[in-house]
Amino acid sequence: MGAVMAVEEITHVPENPKPLLLLVEDIVINLQLLTTFVTKVKYEFATAENGLIALEACQNAKRSFDIIFMDVLMPVMDGMAATREIRRL
Repeated sequence: MGAVMAVEEITHVPENPKPLLLLVEDIVINLQLLTTFVTKVKYEFATAENGLIALEACQNAKRSFDIIFMDVLMPVMDGMAATREIRRL
């Protein structure tokens, strides 16, 4: 697919870094479409399958995410709840 990096693997921050995206989606085909797009534009990104994993990614990231694309309806923690918690960080 592409260079999908786990959050903890993103350690080097170039002088003029490209935006770092977090893609949060529980439906595999939708996530594949998103990753295909961001791979083509050569952005760095990490993925999460639900809001709880997205929240943990934001808490543990060595570099903060510039953009988060998040689904609203997901199991475990939905996008709205995750967004509220991420904003509190």
